[in-house]
Amino acid sequence: MIHGHVNYFAVLAAAIVSLVIGFVWYSRPVFGTLWWRTIGYDKLTRAEIEKMQEEIRPYFVVIFIASFIGAAVLARFIVWLGMATLGGGLRVAFWAWLGFVFPLTLGNALFGGKGKDLILPTLFVQTVHELFVLLASGAILGAWL
Repeated sequence: MIHGHVNYFAVLAAAIVSLVIGFVWYSRPVFGTLWWRTIGYDKLTRAEIEKMQEEIRPYFVVIFIASFIGAAVLARFIVWLGMATLGGGLRVAFWAWLGFVFPLTLGNALFGGKGKDLILPTLFVQTVHELFVLLASGAILGAWL
């Protein structure tokens, strides 16, 4: 069904959920401390952290727009494949993660200039986050398209 309808309220919901997952995932109680160590921010002073947090606030708008675009593309894949069910959305999201996200994240982890001891933590934190985001988005979109 190439010309199927995409519900943009579902796309908006998936984009919002992806941001919420990111905020939780990268928070200190979950994987934030590990993530900061993998990107070398664990050595920053409190003043450097506060300055950085102030400077990156506007980027959350950019991240939201990117999340919306990603959800819209995933929705289009789900519609094109005729998989507009909860299970179908999950399957499309998983295969998109395995075929596109995982290889790219693996390459970044392996060749990102990190020590060997940080390759697996970097890969885990980033790729599993993306898996959860895609699965949540696929479930929302598949069930709501």
